[in-house]
Amino acid sequence: MALQVLSLGEVPNLSNFHLLPIEFILPHRLLTQFVLYSQKPYRIKELGASSLGILHALQPVVHSRVGQLWNQEIPQMLKILEDHSEETLNQKEWEDRLLQVSSPQEVPPTTLASFSLFRI
Repeated sequence: MALQVLSLGEVPNLSNFHLLPIEFILPHRLLTQFVLYSQKPYRIKELGASSLGILHALQPVVHSRVGQLWNQEIPQMLKILEDHSEETLNQKEWEDRLLQVSSPQEVPPTTLASFSLFRI
């Protein structure tokens, strides 16, 4: 919820989050949000890198093939962000890498479609 508020350009007010105590973020929505925040990684200060860092931290609880890919690719992507700026980042190559990480070819489409991506 805090990321949604930040994406609107507002400062999150943690005291408001108790108003919807039963609202949970589904795993596929969470994944989608992190990938979208990573698409333009320099839009909000370090939001793209933070999103990738969270995805990397989730690596142990995702489908093993996805986790292996994330464990290999996300550190490289974080290094790219460190080495570049908004002006020097090749956006096309970045989006291609992000697409590979968010929809890996090695994972059967039914795994992604059924959102059994997360081992819960």
